[in-house]
Amino acid sequence: MLPIAILPVAGLLLGIGSSFTNATTIETYGLTKILGDGTLLHSLLVIMNSVGSAVFNNLPLIFAVGVAIGMAKKEKERRYRKRRGGIAYTILAVLLIAASVVAACTVFFRVEEVTVEGNERYSQEQILSVASVEMGANMILTPGEQIAQRIYRALPYVDHVEVQKRFPTTLKMVITESQPVAVITGAASAWIVDAKGKLLEQADETQAQEYTKVTGLELLEPEQGAQAQTTPENQAQLDGLTAMTTALASCGLMEGMTSIDVSSKTEIVMVYDGRLTVKVLNNVDFDRKLKALKQVIAVIGEEGRGTINMKGQDKIIWSKEN
Repeated sequence: MLPIAILPVAGLLLGIGSSFTNATTIETYGLTKILGDGTLLHSLLVIMNSVGSAVFNNLPLIFAVGVAIGMAKKEKERRYRKRRGGIAYTILAVLLIAASVVAACTVFFRVEEVTVEGNERYSQEQILSVASVEMGANMILTPGEQIAQRIYRALPYVDHVEVQKRFPTTLKMVITESQPVAVITGAASAWIVDAKGKLLEQADETQAQEYTKVTGLELLEPEQGAQAQTTPENQAQLDGLTAMTTALASCGLMEGMTSIDVSSKTEIVMVYDGRLTVKVLNNVDFDRKLKALKQVIAVIGEEGRGTINMKGQDKIIWSKEN
């Protein structure tokens, strides 16, 4: 009875686990975001599949145990034990499944390989060094979020880290690196920043010429890898700068910007390609404004010089330089 009692449960675990971890099935039904490799549901389904497989792979042993238990019973107690045996078989089946789950969580899934993707600025050795992944550790208990945070804090040019668990033995780290877009130039120092305002590194004179120059903002206690901070009275300028650089990077105009001046609390003054001065109010819908700016720049052409005033709500004033 014991083998028969656990077969339905093992069959369900194996069937569900194998069906919903099949790459073709997941891709066909568009379930990659829910059941794709590295997701929580995928990990649980892999465990279910492993538990079901473990039961079927050890059926001879389970049958042997069941036969031994049956032969040990005395015939005269048959009727009494029949009622009590059903409970015993159920308990044994539950214990066997629980033991299989525990084994899957503690014995079978061990970190044997760690891969890194998306890294260009940092080598794989640098990333693995700060990640401090314990080889041989349990895959399920390995703290992916903590690993990602260690990498993010240690390497300033890392914008995001996704740690994927590829059962049964592989840990995959997908790195998204920050892209430097501007240099915030202050009285004391100059800092390279990404579009989100993260301080990537202190810039020397050569580096300061490579990116869009930002003026009119003094940083408060700048630190590599941290977000840019300023005094409370200048917070509006910093917020406007971050929103603007994000919008510029999104619409593809960031590389063409020569400089950005945020000294005013109410407006941002930019220079495009060293020849077009662009004025826009701070804290407005930058995405909409920049979409219109791209169209205006295309109409003006590559030789045009002058000022584009976009401070009006729906009005753009082009003043050509003579």
